[in-house]
Amino acid sequence: MDFSIIIPLFNEEESLRELVSKIKSAFSKVKKSYEIIFVDDGSTDNSLEVLKMIERDNKDARVFSFRKNLGKSPALMLGFQEANGKYIVAVIGAGPAGLFAAKNLANQGVHVELSRHSHTAVETAREAFAYLTRAMKE
Repeated sequence: MDFSIIIPLFNEEESLRELVSKIKSAFSKVKKSYEIIFVDDGSTDNSLEVLKMIERDNKDARVFSFRKNLGKSPALMLGFQEANGKYIVAVIGAGPAGLFAAKNLANQGVHVELSRHSHTAVETAREAFAYLTRAMKE
């Protein structure tokens, strides 16, 4: 496995299908294997149901969920524990919770790259894909 993409999320049902489509499109252009690890952080919308359909229809998607909202740090930690990729990309926000999670990961020796982003998972993922594209060319 070349890449693990970890996506912690909360109430993102509207953007999940587009996000998967963008990931699949990005990887269709290169010969690298990947997995998408979604960690639903206790969403109160239909995110988990959408994720279960995505997992059923996509062999590269794996879904984990918390019964209640625990925050990005626990969601990222679960994603890292389940990741099989040589390279791990975490799609996280750069707000206080995201920065705290990134600091915790960096303290454990994980390379963390932060950038400014928009508010939806799809817009955040676009920046992650730019990083992925550069890494896949190496």
